[in-house]
Amino acid sequence: MEYIDKEDSVFYVHDDNATGISKRSPDDSPGCIVVQNTSGEDCALLKIDTVLFKSGTSCDCAVLSVNALRLNEFKTNCETTHPETITERYEKAVSQLSETYVFVRDAVKAKGIDIKEVVDVSANVLMPPQYPKTNSTILRYKRLFLKRNRIELTFNKEIEI
Repeated sequence: MEYIDKEDSVFYVHDDNATGISKRSPDDSPGCIVVQNTSGEDCALLKIDTVLFKSGTSCDCAVLSVNALRLNEFKTNCETTHPETITERYEKAVSQLSETYVFVRDAVKAKGIDIKEVVDVSANVLMPPQYPKTNSTILRYKRLFLKRNRIELTFNKEIEI
C-alpha cells in the first residue's frame, strides 16, 4: 500500500511491466491512469495483483479514500490487433475486476457491512489506445458488469476519487 497525501490533487498510476505491480508514476506517460483527487482526502494506492493475490486472478490495483474505492485493471501492454485477442483482453479485464470486487464485497459483508453503503465503488479498465472502443462493445461490457455487480464500469484514462 502506498499513502497519497490529500495535497496531491492529481497523481498518476501505472502497472510496472517488469514487476507486474502497480505504482505511482512521476508523470502522465503512456499506460498511466490519471487520478483526480477531487475529494481532497488522503488516499491509498492498494497494490493488489501479485501482492495480495496470485498474478492474473485479480485487478491490478485500487485507489481508496474515506469515501471511494476505485478498482483498476491495466491492459496497456497488449500489442495485438487480432479481433479475438482483443475480445479476450476485454473479457479478462472485466473478469479480474469482477472477481476482485466480489471478494472485497463478500469479505466486508461477512463483517455485517454493505460496502456500497460505506463508500462509492466503481471499476475501471485502461486498454491500449490502438484498441477499438466501439460504443456497442463498451456498452455491452458496462451493462453486463452493472447487472452482475451493481457497480459502474468505465474504460477511461482518467478517474476521480
